[in-house]
Amino acid sequence: MGFILKASKMKNLKLTAQTICSALLFFCIGLTSPSSFALEQVIIEQDDESTANGHIDYSGSWHRDENTWSDTTGAYVNIRFNGTSIVVNGIKGPDQGIMDVYLDGVFLRSEDNNAPRDRNAFIFSEPKISGGEHILKLVVTGKKAPEGTGTKITIRNVAYTKDDTLVVDAFKMTQIPNSELSIQATSSANDSGIANAFDGDSATHWVANSTENQTIDIDLGHQYLVGKIGMIPDINQLTQGRLRKISLYTSDDGVNYVRSLDDVAFGSNEWTGRQAAINAGFAPSTDQIFYYLHLPEPRRARYLRLAIHSTWNGVARVADFKLYRYIEPAKPYSPKTFKLPIFQQNVYGDISHGQKVLIEKGLQVQAWIPIEGSGRRELSREDFDRLNITGVANYSQRSLYPENFLSRNPDLLWSAAKFPFGNSKLTALPPTTGDSPLIPQALIDNLSKGVSICLGDEQEYGDLIQRRNTLAWFEYARSHFPDQIIHTNQVEGQFRSIADWEHYMTNAEPDMLTYDYYVYSSSGRDEDVPYLALKNMNGPRKYASLGVDLTGNKPIPFGLYLGAYKTGGNSYAEGWYEFTESQKKFIPFIAMAAGAKWFSLFRVEYDKYGSFLFGEDGWPTHHFFEYANIFKQMRNLGPHLVRLQNIDLAVVSGQTLELTDGVKNIVDNDLPGRFNNGYFQFGDWSRDRNPSYHIESVTVVNPETVNNGLAQDVFIGYFDLLPNLSEQQLSFFSSQAPKYFMVVNGQTSGNGRTFKAQFGSSKETKQNIRLVFSQSGTLKKVNKNTGASETVPLIAIDGGYELNLSIGGGDGELFFWQE
Repeated sequence: MGFILKASKMKNLKLTAQTICSALLFFCIGLTSPSSFALEQVIIEQDDESTANGHIDYSGSWHRDENTWSDTTGAYVNIRFNGTSIVVNGIKGPDQGIMDVYLDGVFLRSEDNNAPRDRNAFIFSEPKISGGEHILKLVVTGKKAPEGTGTKITIRNVAYTKDDTLVVDAFKMTQIPNSELSIQATSSANDSGIANAFDGDSATHWVANSTENQTIDIDLGHQYLVGKIGMIPDINQLTQGRLRKISLYTSDDGVNYVRSLDDVAFGSNEWTGRQAAINAGFAPSTDQIFYYLHLPEPRRARYLRLAIHSTWNGVARVADFKLYRYIEPAKPYSPKTFKLPIFQQNVYGDISHGQKVLIEKGLQVQAWIPIEGSGRRELSREDFDRLNITGVANYSQRSLYPENFLSRNPDLLWSAAKFPFGNSKLTALPPTTGDSPLIPQALIDNLSKGVSICLGDEQEYGDLIQRRNTLAWFEYARSHFPDQIIHTNQVEGQFRSIADWEHYMTNAEPDMLTYDYYVYSSSGRDEDVPYLALKNMNGPRKYASLGVDLTGNKPIPFGLYLGAYKTGGNSYAEGWYEFTESQKKFIPFIAMAAGAKWFSLFRVEYDKYGSFLFGEDGWPTHHFFEYANIFKQMRNLGPHLVRLQNIDLAVVSGQTLELTDGVKNIVDNDLPGRFNNGYFQFGDWSRDRNPSYHIESVTVVNPETVNNGLAQDVFIGYFDLLPNLSEQQLSFFSSQAPKYFMVVNGQTSGNGRTFKAQFGSSKETKQNIRLVFSQSGTLKKVNKNTGASETVPLIAIDGGYELNLSIGGGDGELFFWQE
């Protein structure tokens, strides 16, 4: 049997049999578990896809992100199971349509999934089925409700039982007997004691003696799984003292309370209708006058605190309260469960959320673009396609989402930057209730195309206010964007210490790390480029490799911004300096060799003064087409790189001619030495550094005149397969244990020089690189122009096997041994 517990997070959880049995039922119906069970995704092996326990068959076109969905009329899924009840958990929302449901070939009913958005909804449940083998068939009809916006059918997970304990029975409610309760109130007027509100008699009532905030403390007598609260106002004074806004707190010990409902109201719309009926001469029963507050998720607690913030017309008056708990099974509850083939652990394996998204969506080469209302010209679809980018993010606009652009191009991926305020700082905490007006409805309706959400931009994590707000927005964003990558973006130094980094990783638990640093400027030097590129990559690469638990068992992806604007006296200032081809290539290729999987071009604009991608006439420049070729190559390497984890980066150090006291001296670069041993998994190349890759020697020759003809740095990145990939992902590779490595020419030219003095094309900065291997096995190269894997012929020489490469400046090649 295999099952997944999917809920909020708790560190260092120890699973006991009781905890597992209790928590299981929340997975099986698709609800978030109560805080006392709060579990990160816990998987108890083994995966259960065999026909003995359950099996899924698809027909038609189904899409896979972190859910399975289809909007193709006639597409269906057959769910085979052996049980007495079944629940299908999925998504309801305006873009969800109508499905037909069949059980064992017999039509049961149609289910309309158009509803307020719910990402953990029952889209089908059948509580009583005769025991035995069954086939449940869900069919996409292509139909929708009149007010609906789409016809999708989306499935998240499935659960079924094999005995008489029904999944849905576990979540029926019953009233907690008043006889078990002990109650105290802040105040009561005369004989109108608080006990009158818990005696089951609507003719008696409690009245507060003050209009100030009131508090009611309730000891339930036992620990229960609380689900809802009912309330009857004083039926003798229907217009006086009705509760308006309340908060609910829960506690295990009566001392430490957790807020479960914040500043919510007992249904005013229902009240208006009932009051109208009374005014018209109808006398509703007390049951008809009951108002209910449902907790958004079950809360296990013994103690409740009801805080009354405001009332309608005077002091609080209540005839009766009723408290309800969920019915829990008397015996241990262990349903058989199985996972859909697209479900995270089946499709991807036990890997981090960010890695899953990038495997599904692909290595990302996005671009910041201006949007409608910014006063800047919007990117055309023709230029989007020619640039070979994967998706767009808006540029410094409060709306966060290029709605008009994407409405015209609904097939494109998108990301949001500077969420939620459209500026760098997270200046306030997130809202605690309701939907945020900061999230455009168009974005919500197009979440399936969303890749990443960046919270703020370049905020100082060492600033305690920014730290507090950052952590709060992570929790908020995850609840609204569970299928997107949630991250922040920093520059070097905004994590001021190792303690800052470790606090961020273990508390924010980001899905990805990104940074921006633009190496090139009108005052820069070529010899500083590799050092500056790696120095700013250091922190994100290190901690992404370690993952949020800092163990290295589940690494997260990292990425960076690429420059497309003219720089000035420093790389952040705007000026006249334009990047050379070798410079444009080097940053993404050295980053990929170090393990980066996400890139965003800053920025794509028709402004001739700020961007070098377009000329005065609005036509693309040579920079545009050079980047377009680079991005095509990156995307062709992407299917391999997103399934790999970088384990090391080594440098064959080059040399530089330096002028000291009027004397020219050839100086070894010694790039690792400049990091003072502070770099993670980086150092001088040697044959013993990664012997399983069989590289015996590396020789570099500079055939060009740049760098005075001296050989410049060459880098080799080493990769393993991403840990814990599923069998499905491992099937991507052509052998069981391929050994990937990437060779990058670190020579660039042009930094700080005018166009005519740059000599910075990739051809002008190429280097000849000779690799000698200790074995003659099958060596493959991923052709970055086509994406095909091609066998590389090796030449037998004394002591090994030779491969001669000519790699342009800043460029790289990806190889793997098919072992």
